[in-house]
Amino acid sequence: MATWASEGIILKRNNWGETDKTLTIFTRQRGKVRVLAKGVRRVHSRRAPNIELFNHSKLFFHESKETNILSEADTVTSFNNLKSDLNKISYAYRIAEVIDHFFPEATDSAGLFELILDCLETMDASGDSISIRLTSTAAELKLLAHAGFRPQLFVCSKCSRALIEQTHLLSPEHGGLIDRGCNGEMTLSKPVSVEAIKLLRFLMDSPWEEVVKLRVSESVSKEVDQALSFYLEYILEEKLRSTNFINKVESL
Repeated sequence: MATWASEGIILKRNNWGETDKTLTIFTRQRGKVRVLAKGVRRVHSRRAPNIELFNHSKLFFHESKETNILSEADTVTSFNNLKSDLNKISYAYRIAEVIDHFFPEATDSAGLFELILDCLETMDASGDSISIRLTSTAAELKLLAHAGFRPQLFVCSKCSRALIEQTHLLSPEHGGLIDRGCNGEMTLSKPVSVEAIKLLRFLMDSPWEEVVKLRVSESVSKEVDQALSFYLEYILEEKLRSTNFINKVESL
């Protein structure tokens, strides 16, 4: 049986049988993989603390024809600040859900592992709800770009004319913003304000250290979050389950 090792980030866990778990992990070496972790639900399992959700761990696997089997795990970073904050956890679930939907197993992991790790590190260090929300929005935009769904935010996605500074419509069908004058066919769309458009453009390509310095209003941060959720759910053709969790947490 072949063996391999990689750093990985635990994105999803499910119980399997009486003592095992199946894990969805994004690895530095092979992108997203699903593995079987045998015996980790036993009380005295040595590996269990190292495969907690969102852990960044060094992982060792046995590879068979049917599946990868986890053999050893050592925690690199546990992101304790993130895990102790419900708001941070809810947005981390959003990121994990987006990754799981958009990236198949064994996808090219070039740059993606670092993007996910940087996002979790930034979220772990964030101190307020707006910064957490902006970190999530920035990550979702960057993940969309990696997946080939980068939204067009600078010219009209229908007529290709430069967008003037005013409210425009976000149209997932056309892959980005469209001018109001181009919506004659009543395309499914969502209005986005000037402030929100500027923020989306900034978050798309700015480094994390610039994202955390941003100071914007609660209302604008929520507007970009809702606009991007609308865009994501149209592409996925289903609701993001994490959105309900986020809404419940923010209503507490």
